[in-house]
Amino acid sequence: MKQGTRFRPGRSRWTTASGWTMVLSAAGAVVGSLVGISSYPPLTGELALAGLSAVSAVVWVCTSWRARAGDNPFADPYEETRRPSRPLTYLFALGIPFSCAAALLLALTPTSAEGKETERALAAGMDEHTVRVHRVAADPAPAGRNEDGQDLYRADLVFRIPFDRGPQEFTLRAHQQVGRPHKGESVTLWFSPAHPEAGVRTSAPLDWAGWGRGFLLFWIVPFAGFASAAVKSQMAKRDVHEMRRFRPGVHLPALAILLLGVAALVPLALELDLFGVWSRVLALPAAAAPWLAVTWLCKADWWFPVRH
Repeated sequence: MKQGTRFRPGRSRWTTASGWTMVLSAAGAVVGSLVGISSYPPLTGELALAGLSAVSAVVWVCTSWRARAGDNPFADPYEETRRPSRPLTYLFALGIPFSCAAALLLALTPTSAEGKETERALAAGMDEHTVRVHRVAADPAPAGRNEDGQDLYRADLVFRIPFDRGPQEFTLRAHQQVGRPHKGESVTLWFSPAHPEAGVRTSAPLDWAGWGRGFLLFWIVPFAGFASAAVKSQMAKRDVHEMRRFRPGVHLPALAILLLGVAALVPLALELDLFGVWSRVLALPAAAAPWLAVTWLCKADWWFPVRH
């Protein structure tokens, strides 16, 4: 079938419903990733919205194909009677940079073990405490020198942590410091006196969700905002309006690029041990997928123009 002569786009109630469901659920998945519906894997809410968008995309393609007027002798040629949609233009302009930002932010998401541990520590109200070494479990072993030429030693240190329910021993394994550790030496530890079950830490619990939102606020959002303005300045409402009508040569490759981008994030979102550390690296091509898809849409629009 020759593209652009026999295939003419069509519209029905199903194409409208599935198209808007596809766009809005994708926008919901992006917003959910940015605001943090889930602080650590599995990111079920975001994946559910992304899955709904993917299913809606398949329905949109099928219903658009069924509504086509190219080789259907009983179908009327498609004539666009509605005015170009201003909200759709803004959804495209905002969606492209912010979906890229959401993919990059996902690469900073902690593992489920880290997230649960931090969640428990924050809920317990851990605070900084100075505790003296109760005893050194074994002779300290030399561990080289630091950048200032000072001798480093490594040893297991035993502390008596003053919990509210009574003191409990805690062994700090392979602690490394400048100089030989000795009994009575002061060390800074983090724990909650009222919640011994939360454990003892050598550093403050890092709120990954709060840190990620802060990174988003001060770095990613301004960049995405400028990018959105740049995209919007290059998008005519009529061009976006014509993209709503399915054309195989235009939309199928663009949808395939977007689906590959989402698929690249699934191992990270579900914490599947498929690629190891490379699961986070896959967030980079996933972040590029929206830009590649819209680039294809713009270029292919010249090759496969709308035929009324």
